[in-house]
Amino acid sequence: MAKTPIIIAVLGVALALLGTQISRTISENKKTRFDGTFESVAPDLWREGYHWVAMGGLMGVDVYVFLMRIDGGHILVDAGAPTDEAADLLLNNLKKVMGDGELKLIVLTHGHPDHAGMLTTVAHAHPQAQIAFHEDEAPFILGQKAYGELPADTLAFKAFSFNMPASNFSEAVPASRALLLRGKSGDLADARGPAGTAAKWLPPKGVISWHHVPGHAPGQVAFIHKPSKSLLTADVISHMAFKKGEGPKPSLPPSAFSWNTTQGRLDALHLASLSFTRAYPSHDHAMGLSKTELDAFAASL
Repeated sequence: MAKTPIIIAVLGVALALLGTQISRTISENKKTRFDGTFESVAPDLWREGYHWVAMGGLMGVDVYVFLMRIDGGHILVDAGAPTDEAADLLLNNLKKVMGDGELKLIVLTHGHPDHAGMLTTVAHAHPQAQIAFHEDEAPFILGQKAYGELPADTLAFKAFSFNMPASNFSEAVPASRALLLRGKSGDLADARGPAGTAAKWLPPKGVISWHHVPGHAPGQVAFIHKPSKSLLTADVISHMAFKKGEGPKPSLPPSAFSWNTTQGRLDALHLASLSFTRAYPSHDHAMGLSKTELDAFAASL
C-alpha cells in the first residue's frame, strides 16, 4: 500500500513529460486561425479558437468556444481557458460578432478549466446572461467537489487529477443566474433554475438539444444546433494532429483527463447514433468532421 503514492507520483511526472512533447507537436501543427477571432462554421454558428498553455508551459492544447445566434439572442457554449489575453480577445470578439445583439445565455459543456476558466470574466461582462450546465456538473463548477475526488477507472487520471484543484464559480453563478439541465437528454428550452424557476430567456423548443455524455466529466453534455445540423461534441472526442506532418484524426481524450474511460467509449457510440451532419469537437485541427467520419471512428472502438 505504501508504494501507491510513489507510483502515482512517478506516473504524474511521466505524464507531464509526455504532455510537454504533445504540447510541442500540437503547437507545430496548429493552424493560423488560432488567433482569437470568431469564424463562421454554419449559419448562425461561430467558433473562436486559441492555444492554451498550462502547468507552467508543460502542457498546451488548442481550444474552441462556440457562439450561436437565435432570434436576436446569442448563446455562448463554454467560456474557454483562464488567460488574460484570451479573455480580452473573447470579450472583444463577442462584441464584433454580436453587434447590437445581446448575450442571453452561457452554457457549459463541463467544468474543466479549458472550458470554464473564463466564466467569471464573461459573466461579469454580461450580467444579463444566465449560466446553464448539467446538474451532475454543478458540484464541480460551484466548488463543492474536486475532480480528483472521483473514483476514476485509470491510474493515469488519479495521478494527473492532483493538478486539477476544485473550481469555484459560485460568485459568478448565484442561484438567480443558474439554470440546470436534468436527466440524460433534452431540449435547452426546458432548462430551469435550481428551484425550478423559469429562465429569463431561452431559445425556442426544437432549436438546441443536449445529451448527457459523462465519461470525461460527470456532467458533461454535448449539444446539437438543429438548424445547421451541427453537433458540438465537447470532449467526447478530439480531432487533432499529434504527430508532426500528419492530418487530424478523431480520438478519445487522454485517460489522464477522463475519470471514466469505459463510459467515454459509450459516449462516442451514443453521439454516433444521433442525427447531425457535421461534428465540431472543442479540440480540433480542422473544420470539424463529418458524420461519416465520426461513425467510422465509433465503429472502431
